[in-house]
Amino acid sequence: MSTKLFPFFCLLFLAGNSSAQSKSYSGALSAGFKFPFGHFAQTHFPGISVEVAAAKHRYGRMSAKPKQKFSFTYGGDIHYYFGKKETVSGYPYQYPGFTFIHVSGGAVYNPHKNANISLTTGPALSRYNGSTRFNVTAALSASYYLTKRWGITPSVMMISETGAIPLWTAGLNASFAF
Repeated sequence: MSTKLFPFFCLLFLAGNSSAQSKSYSGALSAGFKFPFGHFAQTHFPGISVEVAAAKHRYGRMSAKPKQKFSFTYGGDIHYYFGKKETVSGYPYQYPGFTFIHVSGGAVYNPHKNANISLTTGPALSRYNGSTRFNVTAALSASYYLTKRWGITPSVMMISETGAIPLWTAGLNASFAF
C-alpha cells in the first residue's frame, strides 16, 4: 500500500467507526463527590472520586432503548475521603484520609433511552492510617444523560471489611460517555 493512501484509509476507518457508534457508547468516565453517611460520616468528610465503566453500547443518550434489557458491565474507581478533626479526652485528634480503590462487575439495565441503572460488586483495597486492607463492595448507581454524551450519576455504595461495620457512601458524579 502506498504511504500516500495510508492516511486516507485511516480517516475512512475512523469515519466509519464514529458513525457506527453514534447511537450509543460503550464506556463512561465520571468524576464527582462521595458523601459518607452513618458511622463513616462521624470520622470523615465528603470525598472525591473518579470512576470508569464499560458495557457494550449502554452509555450516552441513545436514539432508541436497547432491545436486550440487561447487559454485563465492569469497571473500576478510586475514592479519597478527608479525615475529620475532633477532641478526645481534651486532646485534638485528626482522622487520617481514607483511600479506596476497587474493581467491579455486574449488570446494567436501560429503562429509557437516556438512562441506565447498574448494580455491581467486587473486590477492593483500602489504605487507611498506613495499612492496606482487603474489602468487598456493592454499588447501585443510575445515570441520566442530559446531552448525547454528558449525564449525572447518583449512587450508593457499601464497603465491607472483615471485622468492621460496613461503611456507606452516597455519590453524585458528572458522567461522560465515550
